[in-house]
Amino acid sequence: MKKQKKYNIYTDASFDNKSSVATYSIIIMSENKILKSYSKKSRIEIKKFY
Repeated sequence: MKKQKKYNIYTDASFDNKSSVATYSIIIMSENKILKSYSKKSRIEIKKFY
């Protein structure tokens, strides 16, 4: 029987109204080690569709 691996995934995001900049990040960890981390900022406006 194969052993299953456990992963912890952490995410966070924010938006600053003054500068109109959004940022987000993702961290994937296993056994207290960071396997992958990614962060990005964006100035792209997301339009609402109603």
